[in-house]
Amino acid sequence: MQSIPLSGAHSRNFRQQNVDRSKLLGMIRNRSSQSDNLEICRECLRQNDNNPQQALDTLKQSFRMAGAGSPSETLRGMLLSEATNQDVKETGHSSQKEVDLPHSDAVDRFMRSAVLGSSPELVPEDESYQHLSELKDQYRKATEEEWPIKELNDGRNVVILGGLEKDVKFFETLFNESSKMHINGLNKMHEELLGEVTKELKMLVGNIDLETNQFASKEVALINSLFKILEETQSSLQDLGLGRSETDMDYARQLLSQIDGLYNDKPNVVRVQFDGSPESLARMESALSSTDPPLKIFDRKTGSLKESITKAEFLRTKEFIIKRPPPETPFLHEFEALFKSHPNVRYE
Repeated sequence: MQSIPLSGAHSRNFRQQNVDRSKLLGMIRNRSSQSDNLEICRECLRQNDNNPQQALDTLKQSFRMAGAGSPSETLRGMLLSEATNQDVKETGHSSQKEVDLPHSDAVDRFMRSAVLGSSPELVPEDESYQHLSELKDQYRKATEEEWPIKELNDGRNVVILGGLEKDVKFFETLFNESSKMHINGLNKMHEELLGEVTKELKMLVGNIDLETNQFASKEVALINSLFKILEETQSSLQDLGLGRSETDMDYARQLLSQIDGLYNDKPNVVRVQFDGSPESLARMESALSSTDPPLKIFDRKTGSLKESITKAEFLRTKEFIIKRPPPETPFLHEFEALFKSHPNVRYE
């Protein structure tokens, strides 16, 4: 098939796009500080006439092409902030439309003042991990009043895995924003967070805290997103000969497959699966007898406080659907005794 030659204008535009792309890829691969990140944001905006959404698309695509994974939410926030700054300089006011950016700008504020360093020398694992952990603790303290609140149909306003969500997303920011000098500490932090995520997954399989389907379904959605971050950083760590064994990652994936589709969005149903462990039995018993702290139930129409009730009282109004344990399950008699007096229990 005969090729059709590009016109002079199209040829120049094509060549310029290649030049712009090469320049941006080089900037991403060679970045080592926050000032470098700011220049990357400005270059993306320049290439897209200060259009923030198009610049975000260019940023994401360029990171993938540079083999740098995905740009952190902090970096995306920096780009949007710079777009607004440039808009104000040119027009005297901001005309940018709101772009969805779910992560708090507290990370951006914190990272601008964090000292990560840019030395080509690798920091020993323990020293690097301690430094990064101190930054994480400082970030936790700086954002102790900021939590992702979710409204449930049963009238509760809840924080679901808020601490773990903060830690994993802050780890993602550290991973994308710090230089390779801290890669050993990041590797250890990845191991720690994978352990925490796996722990939550095991609890979710049995729903041992006896949460409603709606609550549990939101936990599943969140834990999936957090594990995806760990998968992406795992891939980058493996390229450097680090990262967790695939056995650990596969175990977490296996747990994820067990909870896939397990919980629907019903606010009045509690689905339970007992694994025969004394730890699970104790957690369920604690939930069924819990009186402190009381749960606050709000009127969804007015937003006013409707009532404060104990977790035990709250659960008395729910329907329990229990997957029947095999007869040889340890502590089976004690488990069944927990629900013997409950008014609405169904085994399946």
